[in-house]
Amino acid sequence: MLDMETPTHQLDDTDLWIIKQLQIDSRTQYRQLAKETGKSLGTIANRIQKLHENGVLNNWSIMVDPEKLGFDLTIVINIEIDVKFLDEINKQIRQIQELFAIYNVTGNFDIIAFGRFYNREHLDRVIHRIINIQHIRRTSSNVVLRNLKEDFRVYFPGDE
Repeated sequence: MLDMETPTHQLDDTDLWIIKQLQIDSRTQYRQLAKETGKSLGTIANRIQKLHENGVLNNWSIMVDPEKLGFDLTIVINIEIDVKFLDEINKQIRQIQELFAIYNVTGNFDIIAFGRFYNREHLDRVIHRIINIQHIRRTSSNVVLRNLKEDFRVYFPGDE
């Protein structure tokens, strides 16, 4: 049985293939997956259920073009904090809806966050929310000029 600590090398080829196919199109019907793998519909359904139960598959989602919804600014926000308060700050930062990816990192900053904003005023409001969180020392922001690639799929060794 798979668990959340299972490295990918312990997933079999069918599990990895299912994951890859669902990353390409999460609407792919189980019947199609069964046909392409030569497995039964029940086997595919059981494997996907186990991948869900073990946290390998977290949810089903769609990819939206943020610019078509009016989000004209994508910003990278570097945040330096007093690391003694990391857990507390992480909880507060995660609550900011405009931030779509947040990472604790090494280097000159402790947190890097990626956010989408309608305009400069919207960005300004969010930056003020961030800098008003207690124990944040400083922030530095970068405007994304052009999105060259944004793909949150997981790639496995040997993928082309």
